[in-house]
Amino acid sequence: MTDIVAQNTPGIGYILDEISDLVSRHMVVLDAEAKVVALWVAHTHVFRSFQHTPRLAITSPEKQCGKSTLLKILSEICYNPLKTDNITAAAIFRAVSASDGMTMLIDEADTFFNGREEIRGILNSGFEETGSVSRTEASDGSYKPRHFSTFCPVAIAGIGLLPPTIMDRAVSVRLKRKAPGEKVERLPRPCPDFDRLKGLLKTWADSVDLSQHLNPDTPVSFEDRQTDISIPLLAIADSAGGDWPVAARVALTEIFGASGIGQQAASASTILLGDIRDVFTASGKDFLTSAIVCTALEEIEGHPWSDCNRGRPINPAELARMLAPFGIKPIQCRLTKPVRGYRREDFEDAWLRYTPKT
Repeated sequence: MTDIVAQNTPGIGYILDEISDLVSRHMVVLDAEAKVVALWVAHTHVFRSFQHTPRLAITSPEKQCGKSTLLKILSEICYNPLKTDNITAAAIFRAVSASDGMTMLIDEADTFFNGREEIRGILNSGFEETGSVSRTEASDGSYKPRHFSTFCPVAIAGIGLLPPTIMDRAVSVRLKRKAPGEKVERLPRPCPDFDRLKGLLKTWADSVDLSQHLNPDTPVSFEDRQTDISIPLLAIADSAGGDWPVAARVALTEIFGASGIGQQAASASTILLGDIRDVFTASGKDFLTSAIVCTALEEIEGHPWSDCNRGRPINPAELARMLAPFGIKPIQCRLTKPVRGYRREDFEDAWLRYTPKT
């Protein structure tokens, strides 16, 4: 009877397909991101098999992009989840050490991360199997050192980009607001898929042998840290077989290539997008240099661009920094001489999602 049940239990490839489809149906994400989320969820159930546990960085340029929906999905199907909207450094290492393995899901990171280096350091240390912190505690009238493990999977969600040291240990999912005419399904409450998927993941994790997949081939373009991040995800993809080994490598390559820096208040970013749309419209051109855009922005009365850069006008570097969370980057173009600037077409998607015309 046990053998028959095992034969009828869906394999991990089927489970990954189901999770990827669930994510894609309920929010605006790239196919690569949905696949990586599925692999990351599976890895939370077997993370102790690996030397590293990649962080999942969930970001968006603005509110109402689906972070709460994705965190709800994760909180229902990850291994032993602990979801929190604010947490202290001590609560992190004590919770991890007190558990027999857990997945920490941190929301609203943009509201409490800044300046709290101890939290950032603890989350960074937990990326590695040997990660720990030491504290002294009173015992029998004296103080003795005690070591706390910090090793556990962590998903961190916030508006804008997360601290660079977190992103350096993470696979990133950049959620987008639904554009006019774009359809996503509302996540039903309760969702009938949750219990089934979590049961399938538990059955798989209890029986899987990943020993033959612990040193997967990684793309030669990956840096050392990217390789560390990828190994748990690729090991699971290789064990799944089918299309997953190739799809996982393509997805990770795409995600690692979509880098961006900078972090600004969301309201300022939205104003910036609308103002740049007006600048392009007034110019009638499809390409504008960074210098021209900055000069035009500076001349808009009542908007912050004349003194937003520590009391000075916006400059090309600051402009690039503010646009990076939207995936918009300056390109080099040759006019009378090589110049850097922006194409109108690169803004179209962000304009649709964040500054729709009424």
